[in-house]
Amino acid sequence: ALPICNKFTGRIPNFIGELKGLQVLNLSNNNILGEIPSSFANMTDLESLDLSNNMLSGEIPRGLTELTSLEVFNVSDNLLEGPIIPEGSQFGTFDNSSFMGNSGLCGTPLSKKCENELEPAPARIAIEARMTLKKSPC
Repeated sequence: ALPICNKFTGRIPNFIGELKGLQVLNLSNNNILGEIPSSFANMTDLESLDLSNNMLSGEIPRGLTELTSLEVFNVSDNLLEGPIIPEGSQFGTFDNSSFMGNSGLCGTPLSKKCENELEPAPARIAIEARMTLKKSPC
């Protein structure tokens, strides 16, 4: 297990995705920016991934949907955008609470449907607003 709630800032290093035996990764309640590394799909033993309450942006890497051991997944309260891909994947087992607080996310299990014509709000404006308003329970 690797719980980290220390007001870390910056981006998640790609090398964390190379920790293939890791079962629990909790990076919640920090000030982490940037995208979720696609290398996280390499952590095939991962059972719990909590990235909630940060300032992560971009799409959820499709490779994460193939982590069949993943029982807990929480990316709530970030700046993520794009479709959630639940059909035929582990993500089909997660409910709305795993994804809430990301106004740019769409698709099941969220009530917001995806529309190709919609452009997400500029992430920089959203990040600046979150940095001003962010309160962490740590």
